[in-house]
Amino acid sequence: MSAWFEIENALYSVNKDSLELQAPSFKLSQIISDLSNKGVLEETVIDIFRDLRQLRNQAVHYPEFALTQKEAEKYIDLSLKLSGEILKAKNNLEGGN
Repeated sequence: MSAWFEIENALYSVNKDSLELQAPSFKLSQIISDLSNKGVLEETVIDIFRDLRQLRNQAVHYPEFALTQKEAEKYIDLSLKLSGEILKAKNNLEGGN
């Protein structure tokens, strides 16, 4: 769960500081959509977000759901990489490359 919080924090940071939305969204899927529409996230990054969100939802809502150690490590690694890509997108939106 803490790996997912890294993604949430990165998305909320972008939403708050960079997207310049009329009404900032608190829905992660809307923030991802906005980043996609602005062309700052590649489709592969968005696909990773969707896959990770699905795994996170299964872990939260289905007590019998379990990951192997290797799968959990991959989830954590992908979550950290995704949050890094989101923060990189934030920098691109703000004009700093």
